[in-house]
Amino acid sequence: MNGSEVVKTLNKSEFGAQLETLFLTSLLDKGDADITEKKLKLEGKEYPALAKPLRADLLLQIVTRLAGEPVVSDPVRKGIEGSIEAQEEEAVEAIEVEENGWGS
Repeated sequence: MNGSEVVKTLNKSEFGAQLETLFLTSLLDKGDADITEKKLKLEGKEYPALAKPLRADLLLQIVTRLAGEPVVSDPVRKGIEGSIEAQEEEAVEAIEVEENGWGS
């Protein structure tokens, strides 16, 4: 299975369709390795692509951009984040009670 087939398969699921994808490929012209980034079009959507051998600085730049904000709307993640926020609030309240002697 090549990269295009993997992306097509992933895009069939709601979760997979939300994933950011970066192609690292030897199919681009070797001279393209000096270009910041190329675009590959697959099923009407453009994906960033780098030619192999790739430049590490370009890879880091693109991955940083793609990972900038979470794009997956995952109900489990939202539930965990909500639970963490609730636990933080409870901890702050417990510290205040302890410090102020309100619980005695």
